Amino acid sequence: MAALQTLRALRRDDTEDERASKLAHDINNPLTYVTVNLELLARRLDGSAGNWVNWQEMRELVAEAREGAERIRRVVRALQSPVQRAPDRAGERPMAG
Repeated sequence: MAALQTLRALRRDDTEDERASKLAHDINNPLTYVTVNLELLARRLDGSAGNWVNWQEMRELVAEAREGAERIRRVVRALQSPVQRAPDRAGERPMAG
């Protein structure tokens, strides 16, 4: 019986590790392109002092950074949704947030 409980605990730990890994990937992937696009934008702006600026390229970098931020927002919102819907242990309704 103890072996069965240990096996269940190990499976639960594996599942939690897999979820954590997926969550890290779901956040890190768009975070990487937000960071890269903002870094490219900063470099272009720093190097453009007195020079012609390609505003279309700047807009594209900003748009891609915004898209990545939106993906991160959706991941976070999905994480919050079950918590906000679940009643607490006393049976009270969760507070709107």
